[in-house]
This record gives sequence, C-alpha cells and structure tokens, in this order.
Amino acid sequence: MILKFLLLIIFISPFQVFGQKDPRRTKIEILYDSAWKMKGINTDKAFQLLHQMDTIALYSKDPRDDIQVLEIRAWLNNPHNVLNGLASIRQAIALANAKAIHQYDRRLFYVAGGLFKHTNLDSANYYLETSYHLARLSKDSVVMSNALNTMAFIAMDQGDFIKALKYLQTCEKYFFGKQPAKMVTSKLNQSHALSAVGLEDRAIELAKQGIEQALQEHYKGYENQLISLYGNLIESLLKLNKPLEAYRYWRKMMVEIPHVHDLPEYSHFTLTIGEIYLALDSPALALSALTKNVPNPKFGSYRRNAGIFYAYGQLGDRKNQREMAQELIRKIPKVKSVDGSMNTFKIAEQAFEFLQMNDSAYHYHKLYFESYQLLYSQRQLGEILQDEFNAKLVLEQSEAAMERKILESEIRYNKQRFLFVVAVTVLLAFIVGLLIIRYRSARRFNSLLNQRVEERTQELFEKNKQLSEYAFINAHKLRAPVARILGLLNLPLDERQGAEPSALMAMLRAESESLDNIVRSITKAIEDKRMFDRNDIRM
Repeated sequence: MILKFLLLIIFISPFQVFGQKDPRRTKIEILYDSAWKMKGINTDKAFQLLHQMDTIALYSKDPRDDIQVLEIRAWLNNPHNVLNGLASIRQAIALANAKAIHQYDRRLFYVAGGLFKHTNLDSANYYLETSYHLARLSKDSVVMSNALNTMAFIAMDQGDFIKALKYLQTCEKYFFGKQPAKMVTSKLNQSHALSAVGLEDRAIELAKQGIEQALQEHYKGYENQLISLYGNLIESLLKLNKPLEAYRYWRKMMVEIPHVHDLPEYSHFTLTIGEIYLALDSPALALSALTKNVPNPKFGSYRRNAGIFYAYGQLGDRKNQREMAQELIRKIPKVKSVDGSMNTFKIAEQAFEFLQMNDSAYHYHKLYFESYQLLYSQRQLGEILQDEFNAKLVLEQSEAAMERKILESEIRYNKQRFLFVVAVTVLLAFIVGLLIIRYRSARRFNSLLNQRVEERTQELFEKNKQLSEYAFINAHKLRAPVARILGLLNLPLDERQGAEPSALMAMLRAESESLDNIVRSITKAIEDKRMFDRNDIRM
C-alpha cells in the first residue's frame, strides 16, 4: 500500500510542477480584473491597482503585463486626458501586434473606441464595432455589453435614437440578472431613447422597471442614475398630460433619496419640477423652481426659458412674458432628437405668435408639423423594433427555458448514468471480489487436498511397507522358531526317548524364548507408535 502511494506521488509530481503558473502573472491578472471592475465605481482605487500593476510589470519581462498596464492607464485617462489615453492605447495595440498577443484586442479596441468618442465618432464606431465582434467570438459578455452601450450613446449624440434603442436592446441580454448596475443604466438609456421617438408609454414602463431594480439593489453610489430614471418617468408622464402622477413620483423620489438636494443631478431636475408645477397650474411655484438653484444655466436653458415664458403667461405678466419671448426667438437651438426638435419648434412658434410675428410663427408651425410626421414614422419604426425585440425576447426566453429543461434532463440522465455506472462498477467489483475469494479458497482447498492426499499416500505407503515387513517377519522370523519347536515335538517317540530330556527341554526353551523376543519386539514397536522392520526384530 505504501509502495502504491509513493508511486502515485512520483507520477503526479511532474504534472504539478509543469502545471503551476507564475505567481506574478496570476497576481497581475487579478489586479487587471479588479481594475476593470473599479473603473467608474472608485477611480482612486483603480489608480492604486494600476500602480501595483506597474510595479509588477517593471520587474517582469512578459509583454502581456505591459499591454495590460497601458490599457488600464489609457482607460483611466478617459475622459480627463483623452490625448494621453489615446497615446497609451496606441502603444498597447502596437505592442500587442508586434508580439502577436491578441487575447486583449477586444478590450484594447473597446478602450480606444471610448477615447475616440471625444474626438472622432467614425473612429470610435470602428473600434467599438471591432471590439464587439471580437468579444462575440470569445464570448466575452462584459465587453460586448460595454461596446454596445457606448455605441448607443454615440448614436444618441448623433440623434439616431432608433439605432441607439437597437444597440441597447441587444446590449441588455448580455448582462441580464448578472450586473444590476448595468441593467439599471440600460433601462435608463432605453427609456430616454423611447421617449425621444415618442413612445412614452413604453418609456414609462422601462423607467419604472429601472427604478424598481435600482431600489431592490440598494443603488448606493449611483443615485444620479436613479434621479435620471425618475426624470425620464416624470417627463414622459408630463408629455402624456398626467401631472398628478408625475407629482406623486417626484414626492416618492424625495422620500427614496433623502439627500437628493446634495446631488449634482438634482440641480438639473429643478427644470422638471418647474414643468410639473406649470402642468398643475401653479405658475408662482413653477417660476420659483425655474429661477433658483441653477448652477449650470446652459443646461436646458431653452426649456427653462420656455417654462418661465409659460409661467409669466399664466400669471398674466405680459411685460416679462414679452422679454422671455424675445429671449426665446433670439437663439433657437438645434436639437438632434425629433421629439426635442418638435418641442423646440412648438415653443418658437408660440413665442413668435405672442410677439405677433405671424410669418415666422407659421414657418415654425410648418417645421413642427414636419417634425410631427417624422416623429410619427420614427414612432412606428420604434414600435416595430420594440415589438420585434419583445417577440425575440419571448422566443429567447422560451428557448432558454427549453434549453434549461434539456440541460436539467441531461444532468438528470448523467446522474442516473453515473449512478448506473457506479452500481455496475460496485457490482463488478463485488463479483471480482467473490471470484478472487473463491479462487483463493479453491487454491487453499486444493493445497490442503494435495497435502492430505500426500499424507494419505505416505500413510498407505508406510502401512503397505509395514504389512510387507510384517509378512516377512511372519514368514521368516516367526515361522522359524515355531517350525523348530514343532519339529522337536514331532520327533518320533523312540528318538525322544533315546535323547537326553534335559537337552531336548533346553532346545525347546531356547526356541520359545526366541519366539517370545520376536513377539515382544513387535509389541514394543506398536506401543512406541513407530515403524518397525525386520532389523528391529531380535531373535
């Protein structure tokens, strides 16, 4: 048993030695994965991890370490220092190509796409699409979802909300149930895209789903996304002329996020609060919300001025309303989304109409109508896309359920097969054990039988030899004195009378003693339980 154990150790040891990984390589891989997770959550922690990676790479001759360090450094420069980030990522891509190391290409191209998003949208889309396809080949769902999410942001920046919605819907299936933070962000972006193409009901549904999931996951550190979800929900409700419901969700947000006033995103939310009060016919409260707590006047300034214009109108303040109307027509913004353009044209039309500039008002009325037609077509396209996505999602869920059942049946079958194999193995082992026991028993029995046969044969041989000796003794040793005694007794009477009586008796005595000695020798041998032969007989 000890010998088998030693042989097993000797056999396994070489594989353990050759299968061991470089501990420095393992550590830098762990730091690399941790830095990926920390980006966007805790930048300071990500920089600490980068410093540790840089220290390891400094004493390492493995080019993979340098590639990973350059990638993380480029990533952390986005968007603070895009030029340095682009320099790092280009260096990483060049090093990977020179050393034919392509296992990090999907992430390198993703980081490059994120950096080019600030400088060149065409290059950004190229790198992101390449990253997405490489990630699909390697089945890296994290990179796929990140690439699609970034492409969706670019599409929304370009005003193509249909394409953005398609990217976001495709993106969502790669992290469903696994990454709650990304799920909430996806719901936020999809609700924004759906609202931009006029699908307010569906935008509201997705916003509610995002809020519910965010609250379930205790969305600490991401309250700004939660505020944006509430903002999308409230704005969609206002577009559907549901101000009371919008007001209830605003109050709910105030309860769910007690420190909401301290968050930067809330300053943008004051615009939506003003619009809620306008819809509830509370112009004084609306005017108060729209004119205070504005750290960034450029954000939503046209919508804000429009809200103030409407508030002065509800208050009957014609003078201030005229000033705001002149401010509105002075600089009419270009909005990328069709829904935003339509709202902008409607505001401009009303401002020109208030100033009695009918030609300009009619011009923007035509633009509003054209935007409405375009929005209607995009709404239809969005509905088709959403329906297709829902149908595809249902199909994929049914397929996933079917695959799950098949997998469960396969697991159950494999368990049964494993149990069957185990049972058969145990049975075979039992049978083999029985055969071995029987074989050993048969060998032992045959050995004992052979031994008994040999002993019996030897015993018979000895007995035969004893009988032969006894026959010889009987024929020669015993018969001789008996014959002589009989011969003396059978002498003729006249001869016996002529002989000396004493001599005759001496002869008879001698022969009788000889016969007695032979009998005694035989008796003693029998008593001693030993073999006797003719040489043991004393005459």
